[in-house]
Amino acid sequence: MALRYRLRVRTTLLIPLLVLSFGCTLVSLLVIRTLVQRQGQASLASDLRHSVMTYQNLERQRRQMLLNESALLADLPSLKALMTTHDTRTIEDGGAEFWAISGSDLFALLDQNGELIAFYNHGSTLNRHAVEQALKAFLQRSEDVSILTVDGRLYEIALAPLVFGEKSTGTRLGLVAAGYAIDEQVAREVSQAAAAEVAFTTGQHVVASTLKPDLQQQFVSQTNSVLHADAEGVKIRLGDEDYLAAALCLQPSQTTGDALEAPQLIVLKSFSQATELIRQVNRWILALGLLALLVGTGMFVSVSRTITQPLEDLVGGTRALAQGNFDYKLSENGASEIQELSRAFDRMRVQLESTQKDLIDSERLATIGRMASSISHDLRHYLSAMYANAEFMSAGSLSQ
Repeated sequence: MALRYRLRVRTTLLIPLLVLSFGCTLVSLLVIRTLVQRQGQASLASDLRHSVMTYQNLERQRRQMLLNESALLADLPSLKALMTTHDTRTIEDGGAEFWAISGSDLFALLDQNGELIAFYNHGSTLNRHAVEQALKAFLQRSEDVSILTVDGRLYEIALAPLVFGEKSTGTRLGLVAAGYAIDEQVAREVSQAAAAEVAFTTGQHVVASTLKPDLQQQFVSQTNSVLHADAEGVKIRLGDEDYLAAALCLQPSQTTGDALEAPQLIVLKSFSQATELIRQVNRWILALGLLALLVGTGMFVSVSRTITQPLEDLVGGTRALAQGNFDYKLSENGASEIQELSRAFDRMRVQLESTQKDLIDSERLATIGRMASSISHDLRHYLSAMYANAEFMSAGSLSQ
């Protein structure tokens, strides 16, 4: 409290002014920054959901296309005729022609019991046992189209029955399976449509991805956190960049225990745009903070000129008056109240100067009176003696 009364008026006004100016500006800008961050993250989560929905729409179109293609293959009379031979070598030799017609990455022919007769694929030859196990699992799910993990690769495959005669009453000859590999090309197409980085995984293995090779290893180490995240996604860091990642199980019919090993699509939205927006907000905060400093300085100068400086002049006049200097005049600058105070002080100074002059004159007259009285007293003493002697000398009774 004692310090408060020892501070100068200028300092007392400056501190609350600066605190109020910077405090309000800083709080407002921090609130804006927080809102921008939340809005950016919410927008990113919305974009992530939109990207997943985009893939689902593409997936529906691909599934319908596969169903149509497999149905057309199953209706080919020549393929039905080939399956009626029931000879494995004949079917294996003749099936290559239909594989070429289908243009698929994986083509398989199964007998009426679901046993694999022949299969064909692009790239390195798949393990026959792996193909059999994948197709048997497919048949157990009673689905027309499914995404299968075959020998470490992902394929989207459609099954269609080969029926001699009417589909409902004809003789079932077997099954035809045709599908496309989910590879880097598919990942790039999905990435372009979803406007995000994507990765197709099975367990801890990345099958296809648009991520750079040096980031894939970092991504594999964080897949568990992504797979356990909710629909809003989880924030992960790859390299020097942050991503919001969400996973979509490509085999929804999987049980909870097998879900983590099921094929997954992981969509990653970069925080780069949101980060750039935050950087812009930070730059605005800095610029507005400097502007607030300049405005506060201007307000301080204005207050100093209109209030504190005239008050300091008034203090100086008071000190000069206390020292007996009646010639110190105050300027009439500043606010109207300060000007009125300065004029009142000048009137008081003039009155005090006049009163002092009157007192000096009165003191001078009193001194002169005291001097005249003293002189008169001394003169009366000597005059009395002279008068007495004169009377004595003039007396008639004195002897000659």
